[in-house]
Amino acid sequence: MEPISIVILGPESSGKTQLAKALASHYQTAWVPEVARDILENNGNQYTNKDLHKIAQAQINEIERVQEEWKEQWKQQATQPFIFLDTDLQVIRVWSEWVFGHCDSELLKMLATQINHGYLLCEPDLPWESDPLRSNPDERDRLAIYHHYREMLIDLEKPWASISGSGTARLERALEALKRFQ
Repeated sequence: MEPISIVILGPESSGKTQLAKALASHYQTAWVPEVARDILENNGNQYTNKDLHKIAQAQINEIERVQEEWKEQWKQQATQPFIFLDTDLQVIRVWSEWVFGHCDSELLKMLATQINHGYLLCEPDLPWESDPLRSNPDERDRLAIYHHYREMLIDLEKPWASISGSGTARLERALEALKRFQ
């Protein structure tokens, strides 16, 4: 049985990873971590469009690896399972547009091959957590990036929900939203 792919996205420090892990734990299914962090930790956060292509391909590879790893377990599910992605190429697209002012055609072609069923957009209502790889602590920037994601999701015409709150309330809102995605 093919899983329902749900992408968790949003500005930096908006709880994407925590939410992806919590949802995967709740549904006892897989989540795919963001690979950009590992790449940037090794290479530094000074990057080019070409580096974004490497990150995009690495993210695709990680998604495929996790899907293959979980394939047998999903076949045994009584209901259609979820898989949670702590980023996808839409995140790389938005980041490219934010940092470089555009997303090049090669990344857009890679993006066109993705099949995702829904999105959870994390609102930037959590306190900023400093991190050497994060570059937008300003609340206005975080809100601008959130709205950039929001506009992109409206254009995609896929199911999506904005998720706010902290801790258990945030998870409960995500669980409620996911009922509409099944």
